[in-house]
Amino acid sequence: MELAKDLFTCLGIIGAGVWAVYIFMRQRENQPKIEMRAQIVFHKRIGDWWIVELITLIENKGKIQHKLYNLEFDLNSINTNDEFNIREQLGNQTLFPHLIASGSFLRDDMEFFFIEPGVIGKYSFLTRVPITAEVVVLHTWFDYEDINRAHGNEITAVVPTIEI
Repeated sequence: MELAKDLFTCLGIIGAGVWAVYIFMRQRENQPKIEMRAQIVFHKRIGDWWIVELITLIENKGKIQHKLYNLEFDLNSINTNDEFNIREQLGNQTLFPHLIASGSFLRDDMEFFFIEPGVIGKYSFLTRVPITAEVVVLHTWFDYEDINRAHGNEITAVVPTIEI
């Protein structure tokens, strides 16, 4: 009787452990849960240019710290006299043919950013946009460190025609 009780106890502990590992893996508790948003802020028009702040907000909704080894962007425009072309590589989206700025939110003297669980990281880059641009699109992205995936987003904004 005692042997059967010990056997059931042992099987119960093993079963609970297997169940805990299954739930842990299924809910991906050891993986980052990242929400990413982008913003374009037109600050001031000076001569033929707008001073523009490109912003990426990254929220770590997971339970582990997340490190970003790259956080890239590009800003493109379509101007008044441009043709509206689509591009198959972009899923037949409208092509914004003029590259205004591209680069990294990560400074050269930094190896990575990190975001603790429950924290929103704000990363910004100041650039200029010509007044001849009508609409701009900002793409931002980063690669996950240990898996072959990227995370990105984009936002489109109309370039103001008057001072804000």
